[in-house]
Amino acid sequence: MLDDDTRLTTRDITIATTALIVGTNISLLRQKIIDGLFDELSEAQIVSFAVADANRAFSILREKNFEMIERTGAVGGVFHGPGTTLRKLNLGPSTAPTTAEDMNTTVVDTIPHWFAQARKQSGAPDHSNYNFNLAGARAQWGMSLEHALTDVWQQVLWEPWVLSSEQADWKVGPPDQRSHSLWRAWALRDQVNLVQRTMLSRHDEEALGKPPAPLVRQTATGIETMEERMRPLLGDPTLWQTKGHLSAIELLDRSYLGPFLDQALSPNNPGMTPRLLTLVLGVLQDLAEFALPERADVEYRSQADIDRLRCAFAAADLKSFISRALEIDEALASACLTQLTSDAFGPLNPLFRDGLWHRPLISNQDGTELYMLLGSLLWGAPVRRVERWLKGAEQDADLSETPTGKAHEISVRERIQSALRSNPLLSEVSSDVTLVSVKEGEDIDALVRIGKTILVMEVKCFLAPAEPVERHNYVHKLESACEQARRKAQWLSEDHSRIPAMLRRTALEAPRFVPLVVVNQSSGSSCRFGSTVVIDEHFLVLYLSGGSYVSAAALDFKNPGRTGFATRVLYQTAKEGENAIPDLFESHPGLANFVDAMIWETRELPLHGGNKILMYSSLLDPDRYIAGLPAVHTLE
Repeated sequence: MLDDDTRLTTRDITIATTALIVGTNISLLRQKIIDGLFDELSEAQIVSFAVADANRAFSILREKNFEMIERTGAVGGVFHGPGTTLRKLNLGPSTAPTTAEDMNTTVVDTIPHWFAQARKQSGAPDHSNYNFNLAGARAQWGMSLEHALTDVWQQVLWEPWVLSSEQADWKVGPPDQRSHSLWRAWALRDQVNLVQRTMLSRHDEEALGKPPAPLVRQTATGIETMEERMRPLLGDPTLWQTKGHLSAIELLDRSYLGPFLDQALSPNNPGMTPRLLTLVLGVLQDLAEFALPERADVEYRSQADIDRLRCAFAAADLKSFISRALEIDEALASACLTQLTSDAFGPLNPLFRDGLWHRPLISNQDGTELYMLLGSLLWGAPVRRVERWLKGAEQDADLSETPTGKAHEISVRERIQSALRSNPLLSEVSSDVTLVSVKEGEDIDALVRIGKTILVMEVKCFLAPAEPVERHNYVHKLESACEQARRKAQWLSEDHSRIPAMLRRTALEAPRFVPLVVVNQSSGSSCRFGSTVVIDEHFLVLYLSGGSYVSAAALDFKNPGRTGFATRVLYQTAKEGENAIPDLFESHPGLANFVDAMIWETRELPLHGGNKILMYSSLLDPDRYIAGLPAVHTLE
């Protein structure tokens, strides 16, 4: 019937058909599987059951992932970063092989669905003979399918993915797989760059033989149980714990978020900053390691098992623990706990929209107890957490116009200037980097000449997108920024007499104008919109600092200080360096191996009629990634 309406576009039909399929199947899934699953439990019991079930899953996933890493490392004794950690796990006949990271993400992201069911049970009786084991398996399957079907709708609505029929089934995927796989490649590149640099720092520290200074006064050294209540034990941090705290802070300092780490997240609590919250999470992670259930003790059959697996602590005990560990007053410690806590009994829209990754503690109904969501607390990405905290504080994913965003813009100009001055090939043919006012309220964020080429740069500071609607909005922001850069380059090209004053007496007969958008992280890098190319600040500074760069490193973990490096040549003369802009930014050597290693697989989502949706997803092929790594020939 929809096909017969000539007023509808193909896109209209896709959205309408997807809405019908997804809406109908979610409704039937709730009626036949999910609704009534928890009828014998109270709202509070369902919330604690959700956390306990997720913690059980995390405990099993973590152990299986460690086993896989050990097996992989045993073959040749080499650890290849994501080429090792992103291998699939075989989790049994009822679960398709997947990576531990993807499975953990699914588990954490389905928690709000449990909470939505709990909301329907307000005032229900609290039964003690409930079959948690059977209900847990059914809930995992039902909630994850509901979440996946919701994700299908979001992908089609915002990405926009396409829906097509294949015999009795449906296929959902991007119209251009290679282009869409960039999202995962960008995220992995940022993650690998940051983790590798912190690993190198810890490796160098071991080589020097000098233990690093602790960042916290005390941390968790164990747990005592008093009156059936777990309480933290405090003591001096171990070397291993100190390395964990240092790595988390260093990773963030080296990321694009570094300038924002000391920004107050609330005017009512000026001491509560992303840096402090990261240290609070550090000591909570230390505590979680003692609360983490062993593999042999992860099954639940009774309410007592649920109570044990939810990793609950009294809020008052955690407040005191944080206050003493970080030497802050209890009011600030309480504010930090509030910032890190998700309220399962409050509005659920924020939990569905933003997830639980930046708020890994779950409160009970009166707030006197806090449960640890281990998959979020121990495996959540530090950068993503801070992004969510900042978005909550700023209420916008564009930080460019904030005071810290303006400071970031100044920092980018300074880093570009420093890179060019240190470059033996480009320093003699380059001007200073300047900020230029075009008209009231509009500037050229960075203007510089390299030979006869003038770079007209629009500097942007965006939070990295994670969800389909965020990616949709991000692309529009990039398009707008690219148009700004193009328009400003056009304005300059129309009157060359403006250039000497802007670039301190630089006069060129026929300059080449290159508009660029410089972003603060990988997302968008290498894309072209019209005549403007997007490039990340990290690679731009790397490129302008010299004709070659270190593209890979090898560390000998058994011999601290023993390292090897691979170098890639980008250009050998000033002319080569100038002429390669912006084409080399589009091919982006730093991204190439990640993009080339991406593959697409389908996940089957069963539908009520016996047919299914084949949903495409991108992932890194570990063997392709490893094969694309440059050879490191010597270890020093």
